[in-house]
Amino acid sequence: MYNRRKVALNFIMLLGTASAMQIQKTLFLYTQSLDDQSKAPYQFFPNIRGCYSLTLSNDYHALASSGFLDSSDGMYSLASGIAHDSFAVDYATECQIRETYRRYGNLPEKELAEISYELKPFYAIRSEIINTLDLTDSFYQGLVNIKRKIEAYPRTIYTIGYEGRSIDDVIRNLMCRNIKVLVDVRKNAFSMRREFSKSNLARAMDEAGIRYMHCPEVGIESEKRNELLPEGRRNELFDWYEEHTLPWQVSFAYKIGDLLASSSVAFLCYERNPQDCHRSRLAAFCSRHTTLDHGVINI
Repeated sequence: MYNRRKVALNFIMLLGTASAMQIQKTLFLYTQSLDDQSKAPYQFFPNIRGCYSLTLSNDYHALASSGFLDSSDGMYSLASGIAHDSFAVDYATECQIRETYRRYGNLPEKELAEISYELKPFYAIRSEIINTLDLTDSFYQGLVNIKRKIEAYPRTIYTIGYEGRSIDDVIRNLMCRNIKVLVDVRKNAFSMRREFSKSNLARAMDEAGIRYMHCPEVGIESEKRNELLPEGRRNELFDWYEEHTLPWQVSFAYKIGDLLASSSVAFLCYERNPQDCHRSRLAAFCSRHTTLDHGVINI
C-alpha cells in the first residue's frame, strides 16, 4: 500500500466518521505542519471548496472500493475488521498525525476551512464559500495581494511536463501563473498514470477551472518515435519533427495566438526537461508565428 494512503487511513481512523471536506482540510493542515514539504504525502490546489487534492480524493474512493473504508452519503469511516497493522506508519509520522488530530480533529468543517484559509490564502482564490466564513482583514488583504501577483504573470506560452509530478502539483503550477488553457500536445493522450490519460486529465482541468484541449496533430508519430528513441537518437527525432510536421502547423500557431489574446497557454507533454521533449520545438515554432513579449517559459 502507498505510504500516503496509510497516512490517510490513520487520519480517518482517528476522525471516526468524516466527510470528504474534513479529510481534505485535515490532511492539508497536516502537510502544512511538516518541516520538509518534499515529504508531504499529498499536494493541493485551490478549487471552489478551497484546498483540494485530486490524489487524496482518488485515494479515499479507492480505499472504499477495496474494502478499507466504509462509505455512505459522502461520509467515510474505517471498515470493521481492518487491523491497524495493515496501515501502520513509522513512529515520527504517527506522532505528527496524532498532534494534527489533537489540534484539529474535533473541529467542524466551517472552522477547518477558516483555519486553512487564514494559514494559506492562496487556496481561497477560487473559493465559493468565503462569504459563509468568519475571516480576518489580514486574510482578505493577503488574498488581494496573491491575486494581483498571479494576474501579473506574463501572458505567454508556457510548457510543462508531468514526469515525476502529481496531478495536483501540475494544476497548482498552472494556477500560480494564471494559465487558463492547457494544450495536450501528445499524439496519444494516454498514460500509465491514469490521471494523465485524456478523459481523466480533462476532468481534472475542469475541476481547476482550466480549459483542456488535446491537439494530436502536433504530436510525433508513434512509428517515428519507436524507430529513433530506443536508439537514443532524440535530437534526430526532433529535427525530423521540425522538418516534416511543424511546417504544416501554421494554423495551429495562429490558433494559439488567438488564445493568447485573452489568456496564457501551457503545452503539456510527459518529459520534465523541455529539451527532452518535442514541445520545446513546437513552442519555439509558435512563438515565431505569434507576437510574444515574454517568449516561451518552461515550468
